Amino acid sequence: MLLYRPINPFLRRRFAWLLLPALLLIAPALTAHPHVIVEAYPDLVLDDRGRVTALKIRWVFDELYSTFAVQAMDTNGDGDYDAGELAPLAERIISKLPEYDHFLRLQLADKSAAFAPINEYDMRFEEAQLKLDFTLALAEPASLSGQALRFATFDPSFYIGILLGDEAEPMHISGSLPASCRLTSAPGKTIADVGVMPESYFKAGNDTSEFAAQFAEWITIDCRPTGE
Repeated sequence: MLLYRPINPFLRRRFAWLLLPALLLIAPALTAHPHVIVEAYPDLVLDDRGRVTALKIRWVFDELYSTFAVQAMDTNGDGDYDAGELAPLAERIISKLPEYDHFLRLQLADKSAAFAPINEYDMRFEEAQLKLDFTLALAEPASLSGQALRFATFDPSFYIGILLGDEAEPMHISGSLPASCRLTSAPGKTIADVGVMPESYFKAGNDTSEFAAQFAEWITIDCRPTGE
């Protein structure tokens, strides 16, 4: 869901850690929409007891941001960007994710999941796009039995456009869901549904996470008895 509104200085400062390489060169031309578009591919990992143990995410950054982000990273001059050259950027992004709730919500029985520190991640540059894979291991395995799980990924500040990349399979499941579980997805609202917030609201530094959440596509895995 792309959300068209002017970018304000408050949000530009908040996301300088991720966007600075692109902002310095493209901000004048791209002030009417998010500076970075990310396609997200979530993979819910279940153990042999059907419990949720981790959420794996792949981010695919748009070509424009990717091109600017890797500038000066080809330190050996071979024309490629290997894991060692991309490591500083990957580490910087990964280290900042907890500050922004990993740009997602994973709720089980209306309670937010707790994640362990991120230890598994990898960044690559393929087909002119940066791709970042990271694993969010749950602090403790969570049973789906009789529960409903909800997932969405979005930027709580309304600055980066994050889209689920696979319409046919918005969330991959690694493992076997209990037979009673039903997976559905619901598109987010549009600006026509909600209306445009005045720019003064964003400049004031208000918490925009609930407002932004309305526009996210929500995935539900409902393992409760039918009718509940």
